[in-house]
Amino acid sequence: MVNEEFVTLLKSLSEAFGPSGFEDEVRKLVIKEMEPYVDELEVDKWGNVIGVKYGGRRDLKAMVAAHMDEIGLLIDSIDKNGFLRFRGIGGWNEVTLIGQRVRIKTQDGKVIKGVIGS
Repeated sequence: MVNEEFVTLLKSLSEAFGPSGFEDEVRKLVIKEMEPYVDELEVDKWGNVIGVKYGGRRDLKAMVAAHMDEIGLLIDSIDKNGFLRFRGIGGWNEVTLIGQRVRIKTQDGKVIKGVIGS
């Protein structure tokens, strides 16, 4: 059986806003969740979160690595009918975008839900 606490954490991480270059929300969540379990925690100049947990044996080392960012879209313009023109952040097949639900985060932090059309 899956641990509900783990499912909740995974859902929070998956739903956090984090397109490449805009990972602050994900970073804050990772730091909050990681802090109780590590002996050292730092964020480097590139925004990577690095946690160190010391064990009883110095000859054994393990690393867990993961991406904080996700693919995203950057709005270039809004036409007179309210349609958005955008470009991609990251790579994917454009055909897969049609019909996809999106969350648009405005400059003031408001989130607007939308759907990609043709």
